[in-house]
Amino acid sequence: MVYESRPKACREYPHTDRKRFYQILDLSHKNCETCPVVLEVFEEMKKENF
Repeated sequence: MVYESRPKACREYPHTDRKRFYQILDLSHKNCETCPVVLEVFEEMKKENF
């Protein structure tokens, strides 16, 4: 029942679609430990030489 009322930060997790993703790289790198989607995004970034 509370799922729809969760905070914006929770709704947007893992934050990989942010316009300024580069501003949260440290946080996102840490999220790689717990979120396979974030890890996949980082792996794709490596392939594209970001």
